[in-house]
This record gives sequence, C-alpha cells and structure tokens, in this order.
Amino acid sequence: MDGINLSLDLVRARLVAGQFTRIICFGDSITGIYYHTGSRRAWSHALDWAVRQQFPDTQLEVINAGVSGNNTTDALQRLDADVLAHGPHLVVMMFGINDVARSAPEIFRANLEELIQRIQSRDAPVLLLTPNSVLPGDPLRPPGLVTVYAESIRTVGRACGVPIVDAFQAFESVRKDRPATWYQLMSDAIHPNLRGHLIFAEETAASISGRHIQVPCLPPPDPGWPSVLARLHSGEEVNVIAMKPYDELIGTALHATWPGARVKVTSWNTNGCSLAEIEAQAKSTGWPRFRGAPTLTRPDLVILAVPPSATAPSPEQFYRSYTWVLNWSLDFGPPG
Repeated sequence: MDGINLSLDLVRARLVAGQFTRIICFGDSITGIYYHTGSRRAWSHALDWAVRQQFPDTQLEVINAGVSGNNTTDALQRLDADVLAHGPHLVVMMFGINDVARSAPEIFRANLEELIQRIQSRDAPVLLLTPNSVLPGDPLRPPGLVTVYAESIRTVGRACGVPIVDAFQAFESVRKDRPATWYQLMSDAIHPNLRGHLIFAEETAASISGRHIQVPCLPPPDPGWPSVLARLHSGEEVNVIAMKPYDELIGTALHATWPGARVKVTSWNTNGCSLAEIEAQAKSTGWPRFRGAPTLTRPDLVILAVPPSATAPSPEQFYRSYTWVLNWSLDFGPPG
C-alpha cells in the first residue's frame, strides 16, 4: 500500500506546487475521441477540467492516447511512441473491452503486467481503470465475460501494487439503483456516451486528488463546427446532408452570413418513417459508408431533425435508435 500512496502522492505534490504535470490517458475507443461522445472530446477532457478545479495553480497537460479496436497486445506495440515518448508524470490506463473479444485471460493479465512494468521503469506511476459494465447485444463482449476481465484488472493491480479506479463498479452501482439512468449512460452496447465519460473523469480525478468533485455536463464545443467554418472561410465547397425541412433552409442561412459560400445540399427525407427506419437510413448514409469507400466525398455537416411522429416500441428502444441515428451521422473519429 505504501507504493500505491507514494506514486499518487508524487503526482499530487506536483499539482499542488503548480509544477508542469503531463497525464496520458491510454486505452481503446472508450478512451479515444469517437462518435460515442460526439467526435470532439472524451473523458480525458472532463478529467482535465476536474483536476484544474481542484488544483487551480497547476500547469496541466492531458493527452488522449486512446485508439479504437486496441487490446493490450496493441498497447504494448505502441507504448513507446504514444506514451513513453511524451515523458508522462502519470499514465491512466484502461484496456479490457477488446481483450474480452480477442485475448485469453492469461495473456491479458501478462500484457497488463508488462505494460505496468515498462511504464514504471520510466519513473511514471500507473493508475489502472476497469472498463464500464456493458449492455447485452455484443456477442463478442457479453456482460458476464466483461465482469471476469474487470476482476482480472483488479487482481493485476493488487499484485503490482498500483492504484485502481473501479469504473466498472461505479457503472454497476448506477445500474443497480437506477436502471433507466444506466442505459442512458451508453451510446451503444459497450461504449458510454459523454454522460458516461463523466463517471470516468470523476472517479479518476478523485483517485488523483483524494477528493471527490462532481463534473458537470460539459458545455457544447465552441465553435461547434470548426471544420465547416474553415471551409467557408477558405471558399471551399461545403457538403451538407440535411433532414427536411432544413435541406431547404441551410443554403439560404449560410449564404446570409457568407455570401460567396459554395454549398452542396443532399436532402434526407424522413417523412412517414419509423425511428428504426431512420436509424437504418443513418447507417447507410453515415460514416460506415465512407470508411468502406474512402474516395467518396464525405459530408462536412449533417443536420438532423427527427420528426416527432417517428416512434419506437419502448422508451429504451427509442433511446437506442435515436442514439444510433446520431452515432451513424457523426465522424467515426475526431476531424483531422
């Protein structure tokens, strides 16, 4: 236990003293910046906010090193370039969701131990996170197996003497006490949305600081659409996909502010469609289509206006379908 306290005490001392402190959030798509949280930010950004609130004199840099699809084998391969090369003062590490699908338990544990050893050999403490609990629906990541791998993380953490943030248990506490709230923390079966990411940030910040702080819902990014603004200012064509009636309004609105704007609008007709049908439309016109055909011109802006008449059989199905309409319409990763 002394080693655990010492590692975080050193980080805490840097923060209190106002010394420059670099924290790297190392993980998979649950850490990275993807559609699950709006393609612009993730729990690392909320962690940055929370730590600054508790250590107002700090000079803090939080780096997001999450990559979609990664398991611990992938993590070992990119550890030097994506983590150690930055000279971290703390590495917050969360893997497991993809190891459930692709790594045997003994390989997962061995990889975690090697990751911890290599990071600590560079005098950087490690803070281990268990992943969130998951919804049924992903056959490669059933809830029961995710539970087993979360326990493996706890076992490795105790054996290696590193602190653990038990995000899995935090999500499970919500599920037990407020089931409806729990599924509203999720963007899909395995990825939390931005509300869920606030739990990661709160639990991690509490472990770093020794004090709990509630992280409020982050305000919308400002500006909301920087890549579109850049294209408008440079005179490049802006490709828009818009649900009715905004397909007929967006061109006029943009020209009112940028008279020379070049705007190409593709109409998205949802009239008379159920929410499930709109979800299917979103998938067929969204980022999976452009990932599969990189030569296609990607939309710069997607305008959603799901009609009130689009319903679903249950509140939970309404939430899930509506979420996927958003998910498919967003960028898969952060804009370049």
